[in-house]
Amino acid sequence: MLATTGGITACDSCSYKIADSLKLNYTPPLEDLNISSKNLKHLRYILKNFRKVNSYHVQTSPRGTPNPSFVNEAAFSQMELPDVNYRLLTLIRYWNIINYFYPYKYTLDDNWQNSLSKLIPMFVSARTKAEYHKAVLLMSAAISDSHASTIKGISIENVLAANRQSPTIILPMSLVLKDGITYIKDIDSSFAEKSNIRRGARILSVNNTIIDSLVARLYTIVGGSNKGFKDSFISRNNLLANSFVVKGKVSMITQSELKKNETLLEYNMKDYIPFFRKVYTYKMPNFSRAANYMIRDSILYIDPSRLDTAFLGNLSKTIESLKTVIVDFRPYPKYQSAARLLQILSSNKNSGVKFQWMDLTNPGVMEKPVVQSVVGQNKFKGRVIVLVDEQSLSQSEFWAMQYRKCTSTSIVVGRPTAGADGDISEVALPGNLTAYFSGIRINYPDGSETQRIGIQPNIKVQFNIKDELDGRDTILEEALKY
Repeated sequence: MLATTGGITACDSCSYKIADSLKLNYTPPLEDLNISSKNLKHLRYILKNFRKVNSYHVQTSPRGTPNPSFVNEAAFSQMELPDVNYRLLTLIRYWNIINYFYPYKYTLDDNWQNSLSKLIPMFVSARTKAEYHKAVLLMSAAISDSHASTIKGISIENVLAANRQSPTIILPMSLVLKDGITYIKDIDSSFAEKSNIRRGARILSVNNTIIDSLVARLYTIVGGSNKGFKDSFISRNNLLANSFVVKGKVSMITQSELKKNETLLEYNMKDYIPFFRKVYTYKMPNFSRAANYMIRDSILYIDPSRLDTAFLGNLSKTIESLKTVIVDFRPYPKYQSAARLLQILSSNKNSGVKFQWMDLTNPGVMEKPVVQSVVGQNKFKGRVIVLVDEQSLSQSEFWAMQYRKCTSTSIVVGRPTAGADGDISEVALPGNLTAYFSGIRINYPDGSETQRIGIQPNIKVQFNIKDELDGRDTILEEALKY
């Protein structure tokens, strides 16, 4: 086949000298390939005369950002369960995109070259829609990226239920997973009375299913850069509460402080429908505080997800009177508001992030990095305190990096963030599915990493279930000490 690649004419002006630092996802040396000397000669000729041209399949994002976009890949939306050929197309398409265009491939736990031997049997043997969806989730989770936590078109709950091949129950409670411990955050009052289980108790097992083993299984199909984000995702979607097999009755082992409790009782899910509606019905965020307000003299709290231009205009004129500004990046911020606020708070010119993206005309190679600088209005002489936690994702992390550098006394308070920075790239997959990944590499200017690691606070605030149940904002409380 290589011998028939005529039409590639010699190119005296083509230069194939690429700095090693830019060969992020580059293919191995040709000499390492197990091919004949004749084919090796053909490959060397193609490589020598390679021309960088725009691609039909890989383009810059329609949003105007330089991350890769794959708008011409078909989703085959008419296929509920693609046949084996299209299932393998799903795998090969995604595998190649990650192999050549994922700017964080070097952060993966396992060698991506070896992942095909594990994934191919799953896609070949998938006989049902749920089995196919599970294979896609496992594939996506393998890149350990919090931007890949969901696949559009796949319900994790349905996949969990179908792959058990047994009816499941939903417990009338919402559970919080943190640092390997599962707590009861909320519970139906009548169920609490029957079972003598209370909010704040730890769950150890349900119907002979050890919670730790269930968490381990969830970790394999929930995409996430780190355990902190995975715990948060599992908790927010209450995945642990609807993952147990029915056995006529419900048996539970819980622990309150040092005392273990064993519970066995009849259970009918229909008795708890009002509770399920409360937990599983989407609600608009109920903000407990204003978007911006004075906490006390000279200390201003700001939530960049809800700022308006009028407030920012006034702030730029009065900023000199403030001693401390607390900026909360736990909610997802508005880009323009966060950018304008950064200018107001920054002193002179400062650099908080370094961008690098893939060269879309040369698979596996990166463009040269670019450091973004911000010119501040240099009026604010106080301290900036940035609030973050495990739900701070993408833009929240990007801005936290910048605000950390905006003054010489800026600090970050909270818990390590989700560890997924860089604009999202999308991949259409057979069966009308869409996968996501971080499409731009983001580092601190000195090259320090944040992907998978997250933004590390200067002042760490440990999670405490009692504080959670009491509704305390311990991160904000800690910030006010400085």
